[in-house]
Amino acid sequence: MAARQVGTIQEIVDLVVDCFEDDHEALIALSFISHTWCISTRRWLFEELKINNWASRRFNLKAFAELVSSSSYIARSIRTLTLSGGDVPVKCKHLGIILSKLGRLSQLAIVQSRFSGKLVLDGELSCPLTELAIEDISDSDGRCTLPQLLHLFPSLK
Repeated sequence: MAARQVGTIQEIVDLVVDCFEDDHEALIALSFISHTWCISTRRWLFEELKINNWASRRFNLKAFAELVSSSSYIARSIRTLTLSGGDVPVKCKHLGIILSKLGRLSQLAIVQSRFSGKLVLDGELSCPLTELAIEDISDSDGRCTLPQLLHLFPSLK
């Protein structure tokens, strides 16, 4: 009888977690089992991130930028980011920090938002952004423009 090779614990956990990729509630529950399970679920939990009212007074964009900067696990997981709406202008400085840290971001959608300040990326841009959707945005001070965004992401389709 030939012995079967069993992978590492992390590989086994990854296989189990992959079975629940479309069940958000199950992934959340699995993430609480242990640190090993939490690492495996992050890939699916943060792959597609949607933030509504991201420019509101209740959502702290600066804190979100700091989270993305300090948590490489989360930053590496986000592939699709949708930011919609809000009642205050978004500081482009924080948006630039976020975009600079998302190394796997391929799709970005910004809907019903106002911007202020110049969009400056923090360090070298590493995200392979290929799709950008912008709908109903305005620029309160004339410095964050669509041509500027297109220039920052040369791999856009």
